[in-house]
Amino acid sequence: MANLGEVVARVADMLARNDLNNQIRAEILRAIERFETQPWAFTEVLNATLTTVVGQAWYPTVAASAGLSQATFPGDIAASRIVRVDWIGNPADDDWLIELDFATFQRWQETDGTLGDPYHWTRYAGRIGLYPTPDAVYSLSVSGLMRPPALTNDTETSIWFDRAGELIETRAAATVAAKFLADPERARMFAEIATGAEMALIAESGRERGTGKLKPCW
Repeated sequence: MANLGEVVARVADMLARNDLNNQIRAEILRAIERFETQPWAFTEVLNATLTTVVGQAWYPTVAASAGLSQATFPGDIAASRIVRVDWIGNPADDDWLIELDFATFQRWQETDGTLGDPYHWTRYAGRIGLYPTPDAVYSLSVSGLMRPPALTNDTETSIWFDRAGELIETRAAATVAAKFLADPERARMFAEIATGAEMALIAESGRERGTGKLKPCW
């Protein structure tokens, strides 16, 4: 799997420039940020673990490292990208938790704030809420779409370079050509290649996700 520095070098070769590495690096990271908002098969995570805390109703992002995914270094599952929450190791409650809209969740919390086994969940302000508020330490299984860790140095790798390398490279090249080289012809050429790579990736991802095992809720 290529690292960030190697991808920067490849884009520099595509542009035949060796004096724009900082700009290229920035546009590679922006391309990842742009495309990671979409659902892809390679960002799916199955059965990551959320461990509850007694008396705590709200939880931040769920670490995806304990779940099953295609990424070597998975990141976190943001609340907005959770698609299912299940019980772990509790035969009496082996069904998944039911998602509530925030208004209903808040009303129930305000009218009945007792502790108990959580059997509903919601999302708000980038967090996942559980109702009733847990009365013990429980292990919940969370499935959803992860956001891989942000790259901070040139030696780091990313699943984006492994599964969507052409898309990220050509999108970054197109942006650099447009913004820093004032070369609309080459910007258009790279953008067309990026569009083709994106369409191919969408089709491939659709085939992998075709069972409907994880369907985003947004």
